Amino acid sequence: PRVTSPAAEEGSMQQTLTELTDFCTSFQRQHLELLAKFQAREVEINRLKERVKYLEDKEGEILVESDTPKKKKKLQEQIDAQMARELEEQQE
Repeated sequence: PRVTSPAAEEGSMQQTLTELTDFCTSFQRQHLELLAKFQAREVEINRLKERVKYLEDKEGEILVESDTPKKKKKLQEQIDAQMARELEEQQE
């Protein structure tokens, strides 16, 4: 059997330790990047939820104020057009 010196074993173990440390550092960096992306998405989702709620509340108020179906339809078309414009602006 081949016998390796303690110095060679220590060098090999040090190399393995360095590789594992590098791997852990890389993994932590990836984890932090994904966490930041997740949190940013969560903020965006919450912002959009608030916007939808606001628009639904606003739409409800406008529709309640309108007594005729014709006015309701026209108001709904205006609301839809406004929402489309706002969404386009947000995407730019």
